[in-house]
Amino acid sequence: MYRYTLIYIAMLLTASNVQGFEISVAYQNIAPKYIMSDTGVAGGVCVEILSALEVVNPEIHFSEPKFFTPIKRIMHGLQEGSLMAFCGAAFGKERAKKILYSDTPLYSVSTLLAVSKKNTRVYSSIGDLKSDLNLRFNSIANTSTHKRLVKSGFNMSKHYLKTVEQGLGIALLNKGDVFAYHSLGLEFVVGKNEKWNGLKLLPFSLRNYEHWIVFNKQIRKEHLRAINAGLKELRDKKILEKIVLKYQ
Repeated sequence: MYRYTLIYIAMLLTASNVQGFEISVAYQNIAPKYIMSDTGVAGGVCVEILSALEVVNPEIHFSEPKFFTPIKRIMHGLQEGSLMAFCGAAFGKERAKKILYSDTPLYSVSTLLAVSKKNTRVYSSIGDLKSDLNLRFNSIANTSTHKRLVKSGFNMSKHYLKTVEQGLGIALLNKGDVFAYHSLGLEFVVGKNEKWNGLKLLPFSLRNYEHWIVFNKQIRKEHLRAINAGLKELRDKKILEKIVLKYQ
């Protein structure tokens, strides 16, 4: 009888370990954080980070979206509870009032600026940019970069951008347009496609910052602890660093 009781307990523990818990996430149409093939197979920095978390703790399971979601809708979902987590968000004081941030940052980035090579003026500082009244600044709507540009008083264009490619296309066509985005995304897209050979990245950044995993405030505490512990392990083993280096 005792033997069968032990077997039953072992079966329950095994089932519990296999089942674990699922965290609902969303993917944003931003390479290389998220890349989607024509057949709906996802990859990219954040997809690999989420997969690595599942490996270090098999009880963690993340949902696997088959489509992209705009960042504004992602942030709304995190606040109202239809999403539990999102990988690859910058820190913001207003955001931090509405959502939670992981204990460990994922990687560091800087805000870079892309301009047409037809613009031959030399810019060596942010002051130089602001002094050129012919420039119009573009960034993806509802991102921390966009909010930072507006707050800093840059002359913003009226384009409503959803993707990096849209921003680069505008900068390529018009020498007076500047597109601002984080270094991970800009360097990956510009460096991987000859289509953008007519662009140049300016030799300075607007700011340096980190990307994090963010969570709905109602996430269960034990789930949050498990994810934070997994992230710490990935950082300590330099797995986060290795994932990012693959896309640089």
